[in-house]
Amino acid sequence: VLNEVERGLAFTPVLWDIVPILIEDLRQALAASYPEHAFRIPQFLRFGTWIGGDRDGNPFVTSEVTKRTLLTQRRTAIQQHENMARLVFRTLSISDKRTAVSSALTESLAKALEQWPSVREVVETISPNEVYRRWLSVLQWRMRQTAESNLDEPLPEGAYTTATELEADL
Repeated sequence: VLNEVERGLAFTPVLWDIVPILIEDLRQALAASYPEHAFRIPQFLRFGTWIGGDRDGNPFVTSEVTKRTLLTQRRTAIQQHENMARLVFRTLSISDKRTAVSSALTESLAKALEQWPSVREVVETISPNEVYRRWLSVLQWRMRQTAESNLDEPLPEGAYTTATELEADL
């Protein structure tokens, strides 16, 4: 069953790339066809799978398999976010000597460094003038903390507790 879960998740990178393009194409088509209206596009795609969670008689789908499936799915999603953060990190080398950084971002970074001492050693390897990269390092650290957690123990320091928390940081 867990091999089937892995095979099913092999499509994740493709969906991760294509869905934003599809949504942007829709946004542009609506703007071109109805320029006088500002559309807020609701979530209209939702993906799910029964693999690893189907309780319809498959004797190999136990509660332990379902738990491991959920952890694998969560780690896969976090990995996709981390990949994007790494890509942005490589391309976003703006110094605050050249471009102003919002006070909200500066405050969020300072709060994170104060709240989670473990993240300091990660961030301090990056120039203090590269605030965006420092913030992305915090996000990556928090995602790794989340990915390393399991369902049986309290979350590690700095781990995201909700998707809304991650969205706010992004």
